[in-house]
Parts: sequence; C-alpha cells; structure tokens
Amino acid sequence: MKNRKLLSRLTRASLVVILLVLALAGGTFAWLTVQTPPITNTFQMGAVDVEIEETFSDGKDEKSNVTLKNQENVPIYVRAALVPTWVDDQGKPQGVAASLNDDLDIEWGTGDWIYDAPDGYYYYKHILSAGESTKILIDSATVRTANDYHMNLQVIADAVQASPASAVAEVWPVTVDASGTLQVKGGGGS
Repeated sequence: MKNRKLLSRLTRASLVVILLVLALAGGTFAWLTVQTPPITNTFQMGAVDVEIEETFSDGKDEKSNVTLKNQENVPIYVRAALVPTWVDDQGKPQGVAASLNDDLDIEWGTGDWIYDAPDGYYYYKHILSAGESTKILIDSATVRTANDYHMNLQVIADAVQASPASAVAEVWPVTVDASGTLQVKGGGGS
C-alpha cells in the first residue's frame, strides 16, 4: 500500500510539474510571438552632383573663372577633363584637331588642382562640402589659333563621395592623406 500511495503521489507530482512546464513554455511562446507594428526606417541616399560654373566673353573667344560646385548633400572629391573642339557657326563639331596647348592661351587658377597626364584629368585636392565651390581651375582661356571655326572648350566633371576616403582611391588613381588632401598616384603635375 505504501508503494501504491508513493507511486500515486509521484504521478500527481510529475503531472503537476509537466503542466507547469507546459504552461511556462506556452506563456513564453505566446509572449515571444506577440506582434508589434512594423517600424519604418527612412534613409536618405547620398547624392553626387557637380555644377560647372564659368564665365564667357561676349564674342565667345574667351572662357574664364572656371570652377566646380557641389550641388548635393554629401562631401565629395571632384575632377575635370578639358576637351577642346572646333565648331562651326551652328555649333556643329568639325573634323579639325584642337589642342589645349596649341590652340588656346590658358591662364591657370590656383595650385589647388593637380594634373594627371596619364588620364588627362585635373584633380581638385580638397573635399568639397555641400554647396561649396572649388578654387578656380582656369582664370581665362583665350583662342590663339585663327581659322573659320569657333573653339568649344568643354569642361567635363566627375565626382566621388569623400567618405570613406577609400571610395575615391578605389575609382581614381589617387591617394588621400590623413588630412583628407587628395594626391595623384605617381605625383602628377600642377
């Protein structure tokens, strides 16, 4: 009899423990599965956009005060390519070779620009904050060669976000020092 009472008590105790474990597990499961409303994270993408600022003389024989301006919301590095072409009176390109060195007298701006001969770009050494403009790349460019055409000196600008500094070094042949100053690999000219 004693064994039977003991077995009965153990069975009841086991059932109580099992029920408590199930109740605890079910409550925990119910607590963990309660759904909360979704949270919307709004991110603003960084944008890169550069405006070329320049002045033309009345006769279109001179371009001056050429700078680049950061038009967007993130700090950037910029570079510019200068492409001279001859055009007719209607602005159509002509098949006549044009040269920065032979056909134009160029007064360069500040030493804040570095020319990289292998790729033909002029690199601005400093980070441009949102809304900021570079120092002058070209003080003035005047046509030297006389022919039946007009000189069209195109300024083509590129930009890369400044942060992280490795971003610009991955896409352009440059390095960035600890102060954020851009340097062309191999030294470049100015």
